[in-house]
Amino acid sequence: ALTGRVVGGVLGGMIASAVSGKIAGVLVEEDSVKILAMIQEQVTWLAGSFLLTGHEIENLNENLARVIDQNALEIIFAAGIQQRAAT
Repeated sequence: ALTGRVVGGVLGGMIASAVSGKIAGVLVEEDSVKILAMIQEQVTWLAGSFLLTGHEIENLNENLARVIDQNALEIIFAAGIQQRAAT
């Protein structure tokens, strides 16, 4: 089980890195780095916690590539600004 978590975590990190290549340069670099770090942390957690198989990780990667585009990043970034302004 521990080996599966480690492998899942590593593969999750690889997925997040692949997605980050797609997103890089869309926002100000500092903002994109923060958002990508959050995505990578969550994907790594999911892969390790749920012991995703290689096929499941490929599906996750494909889904993230479809969902995370410039519009999605702008929404994420705007939500962060609104949250900081409210506090």
